[in-house]
Amino acid sequence: MQWHLQCLYDSALMAFLLDGLHEDLNRVKVKPYIEMKNDIERRPDEIVSKEAWANYKRRNDSIIVDTFHAQLKSTLVCPECELVSVTFDPFCYLTLPLPYRVRVFCLCFK
Repeated sequence: MQWHLQCLYDSALMAFLLDGLHEDLNRVKVKPYIEMKNDIERRPDEIVSKEAWANYKRRNDSIIVDTFHAQLKSTLVCPECELVSVTFDPFCYLTLPLPYRVRVFCLCFK
């Protein structure tokens, strides 16, 4: 259990350090206001993705963003009206579950 808690502390520390480095190294000194578009019209994902990334880079431009940040596509469909909402959100890290118990098997051949 202690190993599991240590990993949680390590990942929180890494997130804290990356965020702090990004803020200190951000090339954008005056962050502009960016109005979000709520388009109902269907546009190609590639165009929407590039626009979302360009908007993100207008406020966040550092070596940390260049190296560690990416986009995650999220698609929601309304069950009643079947309206599809697609967004592209930036992220720096993804938290992935790892198995708690690790089994090690050793095969020995003689």
